Amino acid sequence: MITRHFFIQTGKNGEEVPVRKMYYEEGKSISAIEETTGYDRKTVRKYLEKEDWYQHIPKVTPDEPTFPSLEPFKPTIQEWL
Repeated sequence: MITRHFFIQTGKNGEEVPVRKMYYEEGKSISAIEETTGYDRKTVRKYLEKEDWYQHIPKVTPDEPTFPSLEPFKPTIQEWL
């Protein structure tokens, strides 16, 4: 069985850990992966259940102001800079 390995970095020593490999191929439980990586079990479960790794991330179009509530203050901010 070929599985995609999701790598997350541990907070302890910065090494990459293949979460999906640990779960599906090595048979470790979510709790064991949690202890090894230092990540919450909900985060581990989220990446184990994830199927579409190439989801489209919506981008902000240039026509839309990123911070519309700042529009009235932009001239003043530009003067300060």
